[in-house]
Amino acid sequence: MGVHAERRVHLPGPLHRGVQLVRPARDLHHARGHGRLLHQPRVRGTALSPAAAAVVALLAIEDLRVEYRTARGSSYAVDGVTLDVARGEILGLVGESGCGKTTLGRAIIRVLPRNARIAGGRIAFDGADLAALSEPEMARYRWREIAMVPQAAMDSLDPVYRLGDQFNEVLMITGGLTRAAAREQAVALCDLVGLDRRRLAAFPHELSGGMRQRAAIAMALALRPRLVLADEPVTALDVVVQHHILRRLRQLRAELRLAVILVTHDISVIAQTSDRMAVMYAGVIVEVGPTADVFARPLHPYTMGLQNSFPNLLRPQDTLIPIEGAPPDLLNPPRGCRFAPRCPFAVDRCRAD
Repeated sequence: MGVHAERRVHLPGPLHRGVQLVRPARDLHHARGHGRLLHQPRVRGTALSPAAAAVVALLAIEDLRVEYRTARGSSYAVDGVTLDVARGEILGLVGESGCGKTTLGRAIIRVLPRNARIAGGRIAFDGADLAALSEPEMARYRWREIAMVPQAAMDSLDPVYRLGDQFNEVLMITGGLTRAAAREQAVALCDLVGLDRRRLAAFPHELSGGMRQRAAIAMALALRPRLVLADEPVTALDVVVQHHILRRLRQLRAELRLAVILVTHDISVIAQTSDRMAVMYAGVIVEVGPTADVFARPLHPYTMGLQNSFPNLLRPQDTLIPIEGAPPDLLNPPRGCRFAPRCPFAVDRCRAD
């Protein structure tokens, strides 16, 4: 939809209707490609019922809410999220810092801070509701079925232990292997992620950022999980190392039939790596769809804003348009669409529904 008509523009086809244009006070975000703008969240493709999605998907999240209790009151960092991940799929989860991406990932494996709790919803992993499991039952899923690559690889590696000893701890204590078998498996994991096996004798501070990231990925794969939560796996790495890490992640997905939730604020990482993407804002999912479709025809203004705030290498002459303002305070979220206060397309309905 463009702004070429002075008062109205008509959308052809089955959705044919007049759309009142609102003249913004600042630069407009626009859809790259031939997209249609809709003022509400949209999920592309044929929607499955939650029960059907749970059967088809490896992971099916339904109406998940995560509450944080603070001195100022309660807020929901994840508020009614419904999402699914298929076997062998890379799902990109993108949004600004503070939108709830990391909280969603940590809720899946139930490692939330003390002041946070799952306040509602289901997390169905291969038919089992993780949200309803006891802690001993949940412990059997961590590492073995679902593993996490934390946001800062250096923070996830113990600085006073050699890398090989840290692999042994996971493989022997959690995996039940002998020391000899753990050593053999650690070498195989290093080969799998492209890390020189001699680095097993090194301390974390002796490794480069890319090596530490590969080590963190290898450790997450140690017990052959079916789902990996990768939280900002290439943040603070240069673009060349980023490319190598992301390419290896896709190769591992193919080799191990691995499902991955890739959490990032960098929409270009999503474009390079994921099969489908989910856009998250202020605790809610505003758009989900195949990555190529979302980039070609974004339906939500926030998705357009994320695209327009990143440079396009194919069109370097394009003007970058930042998303003005800041995300809302989740202690007192706005009515209606949570992006409405920052949206140049917002109308009264957006603030009321």
